[in-house]
Amino acid sequence: MRRPFLLLILVLGLFCWLKDLVNFLFYIFHSSSHVESAVASITGIGGVLASLYIAKKIYYPSVGFGDSVKDLFQTNRRKEWLLLLLVSLPVILLGLFRSVYPCECVDTYHYELYLQDYNFSETQHHFGLASLRTYFFPLPERIFSLFRHLFGYRFGAMLNTFIILTLLVSVYDFLKKFLSLYKPSVKYPAILLPILALFVITADYTLFNIGSYKTDLLGVPFLLELVYMVLFVDVLPKRIYSILFFLTASLVITLKLTFLPYTGIIGFVYYCKHFRKFSLPEKILLPLCVLAVPSIYLLYNQIETGSPLFPFFNKIFRSPLYPYSNFKDFRFGPRKFYETFIYPIVTFFNRQLNTEFGLYSYRLLFGYFANLITVIYCWIRLRSVKSPVLQFFLYLSALVIAFDYACIITTGYYRYGIIIEIVYGMVLALWLFHRPKKWIMAIIFLSMVFQTYDTVNNIYVLNRNLSWNYYQGLFHNTKRLKDNAKMMFHDYTDDKIKDPDNVIDSVDAFISMQPWAHDALGWLLKRNVPVYDLQLEGRTPDSVRKVEKEIVQPLTTNKYVALLATNEGMLGGMIRSVNERGYLATEIHKIYLPYFKVDEPLYVIRVKHLDTSRYAFKYIEQYLNIENPPDKRYNFTYRTKNEMTAFVEEAPYSFDWDFLPKSYDITINGKKITIADRLKDNKLFTYKTDSLIINKNNDVTYQIIIQEVEDKQKQ
Repeated sequence: MRRPFLLLILVLGLFCWLKDLVNFLFYIFHSSSHVESAVASITGIGGVLASLYIAKKIYYPSVGFGDSVKDLFQTNRRKEWLLLLLVSLPVILLGLFRSVYPCECVDTYHYELYLQDYNFSETQHHFGLASLRTYFFPLPERIFSLFRHLFGYRFGAMLNTFIILTLLVSVYDFLKKFLSLYKPSVKYPAILLPILALFVITADYTLFNIGSYKTDLLGVPFLLELVYMVLFVDVLPKRIYSILFFLTASLVITLKLTFLPYTGIIGFVYYCKHFRKFSLPEKILLPLCVLAVPSIYLLYNQIETGSPLFPFFNKIFRSPLYPYSNFKDFRFGPRKFYETFIYPIVTFFNRQLNTEFGLYSYRLLFGYFANLITVIYCWIRLRSVKSPVLQFFLYLSALVIAFDYACIITTGYYRYGIIIEIVYGMVLALWLFHRPKKWIMAIIFLSMVFQTYDTVNNIYVLNRNLSWNYYQGLFHNTKRLKDNAKMMFHDYTDDKIKDPDNVIDSVDAFISMQPWAHDALGWLLKRNVPVYDLQLEGRTPDSVRKVEKEIVQPLTTNKYVALLATNEGMLGGMIRSVNERGYLATEIHKIYLPYFKVDEPLYVIRVKHLDTSRYAFKYIEQYLNIENPPDKRYNFTYRTKNEMTAFVEEAPYSFDWDFLPKSYDITINGKKITIADRLKDNKLFTYKTDSLIINKNNDVTYQIIIQEVEDKQKQ
């Protein structure tokens, strides 16, 4: 029953890969043509149709097209489909609810929207755009792009919900296959397997992705399929089956390179298991199939950077674009050798070790020890009793423990270990059918209930999510709910941009830097201007400083160079960071994008570089709100003898507060300003003066940002 779901993802992936192949050939031959996109799309469609025809000949060689489609969707199993639909409703409803707000993940704005659509030739017009991620395999982002272009920005992220449904059906098939082979006499209610499948996919890092454009889930169903192919026998001829296995492995590592350790383990097991049956050419050529899908991206990286796996393993490949070190995020993973063996306990006490979000999965804790016990128990029992069931448990548990250690040793980052959560859950579910002693059954059942409770609390109640949205507010603000729900299917990224000051037409270049880089947004807004990513970790620091000094800094003196900031950036010291790099924010404008929350702006900040050997910056940030001391709640005064550029604005987050007055007055430097509609009027004011005096008599919070420039030569 999983095959229709997997087939759809395969079709989309094949279409995107064939398009990339054509675009890569255009890149190789330095060909630029207005028909390039059309040629790529036609090739993709033709390749997909040809592949479907070949697949039909392999799987259904003697039946008609209509019958093969009926068999693929197994229309004789309507009851099972209805039960699966019933148990999947919580996931579907969660996905729909999280489609009301758009994904605001920092990574999406930084590089994922760029990876979804960029042309291989575009890097020559930019510097460091998308930082290191330009050279990550973009195939998963391409698949998300199809959904975004078809359904709009909000609903495009529903692909992750579809992937979770694919996992649910795949787990259901796995459990059913196990029972048909090893427990054919066991009787159980028809609803039991769908409920257990729902339990398996109800895991923290799995559901964490719903509503976002993160690609962590996309390869997991195929990784689970590799486990299925190793543990269960298929009716296909062995040679075809083996080719499919290694091509699937190739797809998995292309969809997520950090799945390479898991793919390597499962591929090694399969290769050893069938080694004697392979001919000599097969022993050599079959493993090489793993390079088939990522080949174009490996070649592209080699040409662009001098390393096929840039920036990984750069001690080996030694690309000049990155320091000679192996890329690794040392925030995560065990600090000491012994922690490798108790990592689920270590992360319980230090939850920032496994993700920056502090999300802790009890599935991993319970699963780790349950599977260790399973391996030990089955190994001891099999020495005296031959049991196919225990042998299956031993193989599956040993495999997932190996996955867990591979994750801990390589990254220690469990967002990339979703397959571990899934298989740990399956082992717990399968133990119920082995009917252990009642007290053991009770422990397993209670651990499953507690883990499910904790995950449901994290994902549904606390709304922990990768889309970086506070969904709980939608329950209390029906207007926000309705306004944003209306934008579904009307929030495409290439139209309906509101730019009151026509600032985008004036921009000559975009830059980005820490702490929030929004390269992809700049690229989407104006694809014909260069983007310079000045994050020092994106390339070798010397190369970044050279481009900044020789190109960017002179460009700011006579061209419109802009930096983009979201609400989070404005509240989080984006302009302070700009000043620390020697740039003065001279103008700030607001634009409104259909793929942002309704009424939420994107800030376009014009910057100009100053010679820091002559000029010194003084940055001041102040809020006028009711949390201040009484004398500072409604009034602010600042004077200086230096040049000053000040920005005064209603605090960026307050547009979502419906209890504040709709209209109010504020006086700035003696001029009374009336805000008739706080959700629509422009409430961003710029002052270039030597003093700033603000008075107001309402509870609307205002943010004041002052950049004071001191000329050292005048002191």
